[in-house]
Amino acid sequence: MAFEREIIEGIYAASGYLGPDPKKEPEGRHRARELMIRALVSAYRALEILDAEIDRVDDPKSFGKLLHIIEAVAVRVYHTLDISPYRPEPASALEQATRRDLYFELKPVLEFLTVRRSLKGKHYWASHTAHELMQTLNVCLSFDPAPIIQFAAAACRAASVMSYHFEPDSIEEIVKLVEHVLADHRDVLREPTIAKDLGEMLDLFVSAGWPQAMSLTFRLDEAIR
Repeated sequence: MAFEREIIEGIYAASGYLGPDPKKEPEGRHRARELMIRALVSAYRALEILDAEIDRVDDPKSFGKLLHIIEAVAVRVYHTLDISPYRPEPASALEQATRRDLYFELKPVLEFLTVRRSLKGKHYWASHTAHELMQTLNVCLSFDPAPIIQFAAAACRAASVMSYHFEPDSIEEIVKLVEHVLADHRDVLREPTIAKDLGEMLDLFVSAGWPQAMSLTFRLDEAIR
């Protein structure tokens, strides 16, 4: 894709407006979110064209450039929400309140990253992009459980094309998410589409041979009966 570097630099520059205070510079923050969404739409539409015209294996450079744009948005969301599995202490109540506000501010970007309701074509994600996104969703699950389950399922489907579900790091995040849902958010499973998304996500990991996924599938079946 032409101008890949310029688009990624624009994404990184725009994310500078997304500081921890959602009330600060509202116009700049709005433009930053819009730029990220436009970048995603452009990348997804280019992937659709690429997929229709040639086998992506024959043009790995163009395919990779488009995945880099998607990754750039996912990375900026990750860092804006201050997600890190290596933080030595749990977030304070104030930090969690700030993160919650930022999550809802960035939710439209997460929707375009994952479920892409208004876009056609196949959905592709690099495995490392999905891993960071799953870490993000795990941290934010309690803020908005039903949509986050939908986002997670869509991300896993997109990354499964690149064999994400076979990677050891992936199953850790899936187990964490599903166990959290079963422990604290069973009520959302009353919605059939949410239960279906969670079940289909687990099916991907069952197909990859993870016994943890099979065990969680049995527990999910019990929870929705």
